[in-house]
Amino acid sequence: MRLGIVGYGRMGKSIEKQALSLGLEVVWIIKSELDWNEVDIHSNSADVVIEFTQPQAAVQNIKKLIECGLPVITGTTGWYEELDVLKKFVNENQGTLLYASNFSIGVNILFELNTFLAKFTAHFPAFSGKVTETHHIHKLDAPSGTATTLINGIIDQHPHYDNWHFINNEPKSNNSLPVDCKREGEVFGIHEVEWNSGDDRITISHEAHSRMGFTNGVLMAAQWVAGKKGIYTMRDVLLDLIKAAE
Repeated sequence: MRLGIVGYGRMGKSIEKQALSLGLEVVWIIKSELDWNEVDIHSNSADVVIEFTQPQAAVQNIKKLIECGLPVITGTTGWYEELDVLKKFVNENQGTLLYASNFSIGVNILFELNTFLAKFTAHFPAFSGKVTETHHIHKLDAPSGTATTLINGIIDQHPHYDNWHFINNEPKSNNSLPVDCKREGEVFGIHEVEWNSGDDRITISHEAHSRMGFTNGVLMAAQWVAGKKGIYTMRDVLLDLIKAAE
């Protein structure tokens, strides 16, 4: 498999290193905006391009790649308010896009548990929810993309909640889910969902010990999406792999 990489921060470097160790070929890397003029992404065609940049750059990056006929995997978050517009663009150009707020297999299992638990606790109004996420001090967006997926999973499945608020702010309504965002040291990522009745407490959580869980998930997704057309998420990857194993 031939990979292109857009973005050369912590994740881009980790993806390059692990891809090479697995015998995959990295044919080009866009490290900065200037590289778009320097790197020939046409003659050095990639089977899949992996994009990890910043929210303000992601949509335009993805559009450039789709226009070149390149399948794109993106792990950038913070731009999802433009998701519907981008989906339309990808479909109109018969492109391929796989996006996820988190590529860790463990986190995606957490997403499934979260929606089940929200749906179940909806029948027991004594339980109130809360989402807490902790990341390294360099992380710019809050809540994280992973926390946002958890929040939306609760709002979609639990009739009591229709919005959310930062825990130190006034809630927007009585139906607002409290969210606590912490930035500490070099923490890779901790996400916890809590349901508290006063008499007891249910928690589900995930803690990343390194970036390798994210990196390996990205490369798994890259191998899965190669040759496909359409719009996918990491959930599609995992459900298909589970189905194939049964």
